Amino acid sequence: MKSLTEAQENLLRTLGFPVAFENLNDAKLTRIEDALSNEIQTHGINKTSNGLNDYGELYRSCIIALPD
Repeated sequence: MKSLTEAQENLLRTLGFPVAFENLNDAKLTRIEDALSNEIQTHGINKTSNGLNDYGELYRSCIIALPD
């Protein structure tokens, strides 16, 4: 598992999610991924709608850090 940055940990905690994934089952990991994806769609698109803003990049980095 990739180590989380402090910003990633803060984001996950703010959203009410754990920062340690090793003991989470697939359903819980999917719930986290779905919530992060929804946040990207809601708050993570830049003003020109052609990419991610800083929040979107942070959400995306959290999704990438989730175990497969």
